[in-house]
Amino acid sequence: MEHDNIDVIGNTPVTIAASAGDWEEVAKLLAAGADVRSCNCFGQNALYFALADGQFDLAFALFDAGARLDELAVGEDGRSALAAAAELRRTGRDVFAPLDKNIAGLCRNGSYEEAGKHIETATPAECSEALAELVRNGKYRPEVNLVLAEQLFARGGRIDPGLVQKYAVLKPDQLRNPVTYTAKMRQLIRKYQNK
Repeated sequence: MEHDNIDVIGNTPVTIAASAGDWEEVAKLLAAGADVRSCNCFGQNALYFALADGQFDLAFALFDAGARLDELAVGEDGRSALAAAAELRRTGRDVFAPLDKNIAGLCRNGSYEEAGKHIETATPAECSEALAELVRNGKYRPEVNLVLAEQLFARGGRIDPGLVQKYAVLKPDQLRNPVTYTAKMRQLIRKYQNK
């Protein structure tokens, strides 16, 4: 997965343009093949902002290019986007259906239960990629995340301890992984990688 041009909270150039309401720039980036699938750490992406701003034609284009809503984005503050998503869903487009069916994509989108169904067929390389996505999202549902992480380690997945450290000290504080999550992930690394 390409992580160039992503800021500390996970915004890509297309998400930044959408959050600013620069719909011409979003359309240009979309036409240029920008990856519209990734969400920032709040679960927001260009589709979220298009729905919240009533940009339905662009929302259709973003959906068709692979954007999906993350359930994190439609909590208390996302009600307008949720209402718009319901409207889009009536057209047969399920904005919550994960596009990525590979295990790393499912981990990136927080679909941990679905990811768990794919562990038995995942290669060690796929498990390693999924582990990196879990660490990037360790602040969300950490208990479920760690259960899945242990299964991925047991299947041959490996992770760079530096990535765990990076997300242990990330600024601002609310974006970093919990101390207990980091400690448990380090325990798993010692158990499975330092045999």
